[in-house]
Amino acid sequence: MTAELPPGWAQAKLDEITLINPPGASTTVPDSQEVTFVPMAAVEPLTGHIDVSGTRTFGEVKKGFTRFRNGDVLFAKITPCMENGKIAVARGLHEGVGCGSTEFHVLRPNGAALPGYLRYYLVQSSFRRDAQRNMQGAVGQQRVPTDYLREVAVPVAPLAEQKRIVSRIEELFSEIDEGERALERTQELLKRYRQSVLKAAITGALTAAWRHARSSSDEPGEALLERMSGSTRHRRVKGDVQARPDDLTSLPILPDGWIWARAEAVCDFITKGTTPLASAMHSEPVGVPFIKVYNLTFDGSLDFTIDPTFVDAATHSNALSRSKLLPGDVVMNIVGPPLGKVSIVPDTHREWNMNQAVAVFRPLDGLDRHFLAYYLLSRVAQDWLASKSKATVGQVNLTLEICRDLPVPIPPPAEQHEIVQLAATELARLDNLASSLVVETGRGKSLRQSVLQAAFSGQLVPQDPTDEPASALLARLAAVGRGGTSAAPRRRGRPFERAASNRRIESAG
Repeated sequence: MTAELPPGWAQAKLDEITLINPPGASTTVPDSQEVTFVPMAAVEPLTGHIDVSGTRTFGEVKKGFTRFRNGDVLFAKITPCMENGKIAVARGLHEGVGCGSTEFHVLRPNGAALPGYLRYYLVQSSFRRDAQRNMQGAVGQQRVPTDYLREVAVPVAPLAEQKRIVSRIEELFSEIDEGERALERTQELLKRYRQSVLKAAITGALTAAWRHARSSSDEPGEALLERMSGSTRHRRVKGDVQARPDDLTSLPILPDGWIWARAEAVCDFITKGTTPLASAMHSEPVGVPFIKVYNLTFDGSLDFTIDPTFVDAATHSNALSRSKLLPGDVVMNIVGPPLGKVSIVPDTHREWNMNQAVAVFRPLDGLDRHFLAYYLLSRVAQDWLASKSKATVGQVNLTLEICRDLPVPIPPPAEQHEIVQLAATELARLDNLASSLVVETGRGKSLRQSVLQAAFSGQLVPQDPTDEPASALLARLAAVGRGGTSAAPRRRGRPFERAASNRRIESAG
């Protein structure tokens, strides 16, 4: 295996180039001294960014927490943090002292590998996959064992080359970061433009030219509203209802021929679902599909691939009969955050059902379901609903009364059809662009891993024959250890000894 390494490189076990989980020993740090405290949440996945702004007194954390110092590599050992790549170099610690989660392994380089070089090696997806295969413990709480880390083989480049590798990785990652920030800005612009399209659709701006070119008038919204709110079916289900909203002051002015209506007047009975007993729900694709909030989307589609749940036909027809759904129904979440998820029930099943966090709007004849969905997704509707919502601790709720009172714009039927056609075309174009951005974002992640693979196979920077070979450095460190004096890999001084002896490594790595 060593023969496959680039010139000047050597293979070493992680236990030979680091002190793994150095033991805590007596310390002169007073209990009253503030030290950096790093919980698991302070380490960002993959990036290596670590928030060292939090502090606690040493007396609070000297027992029951992991100790480390500047230049140590923190390695999250528990799932899913390890799989997510929570690996960082401790730097900028208050007084050079840090304590944190016991779910960190602490790797203290002994001089054979720079901290940054070591972190980049460990954050490789190939290494983390191998570490995951060797985790131990109960499912959901598995950890990377210390014994596994001791035996990990690391390709060690000459120290001078390590510096060049770390510098080049950071340079390339900075360029990738900038590209990803540009993608994020573009994604945000697409979201804003999408809302502009929706607003133009539901306020008539999208069809202004179409209206101007029309030579004949269509059934106006007022006549359409009267027909819908007075329909036999509607009257039978609901009885007489108030057709017009009480207050239009916060709503856009509509074109001639349009009218504002209460949702209750243009939809069948607006209701919410019910959650049955756990024993009535299952993941087997048998029975009636049961919609939950996570199946709803922000683009009007329904994603039933996410944790699909079904209820038996008897429960659907009896305990959940009030919340039956049909293809073409428009459903919206009424519990958040976030609010604003809207979907049209597809025709892949004859009937569906829903839980208590979802409300159904079944448009009457004369109100296009796609137009209604576009309206519910728009900021006009969502802002109105948010202004009426009820906030509790950590949650935002919409009542059915609020949903029934929601003002809905009603264009003439022919214009509804034209709006749906134009909006669907433009939104599909935006969806294609958004999908392309997702692909590009994924390429950025792959590119990072390609950079790391090149780095640790000797292909990222050129080798310099004048560099001291890694084997010579490893041999010298081993000789010092065998001599029994100042053995860097096994030094057992104070756990938070002054950082002067490690400044060269820390500043380089």
